Amino acid sequence: MKKLIATILSIVMSISLVACGNEEFKLTGTWQAAKAEIDGATFTVSELEAMGEDYFSDAYLIIKDGGTAVTIEKGKSDMINWEETENGYKIGYTECTIVDDLLCVDNGYGKVFFEKISDSQTVEEKYMSSEDEEK
Repeated sequence: MKKLIATILSIVMSISLVACGNEEFKLTGTWQAAKAEIDGATFTVSELEAMGEDYFSDAYLIIKDGGTAVTIEKGKSDMINWEETENGYKIGYTECTIVDDLLCVDNGYGKVFFEKISDSQTVEEKYMSSEDEEK
């Protein structure tokens, strides 16, 4: 009887572990630029800032349920649409893929990799610069 219970428990534990490992990827949430690939070289946002390039310092994507997203760059926001495609996602007019849990956006000049920082779909004031707050 003990052997039967131990076998059942081990099967249940195995199924639980497999179920947790196959958690479905969730695109919706808040994403922040983490690094960029430019001319074949990869730079973190911190490295770009150190070189005087702060374009990606305040770049966010807030992807909402229902196919709407908000882009925020340097405190300026814009609403765009998104959809799932055969090869990944299309955000606005840009094809995107998931690479090592990062959202890879190829803008034609290079690639920007966004990391998910929250499941929140709320556009928060902290993502907006003081320039926008004055308007």
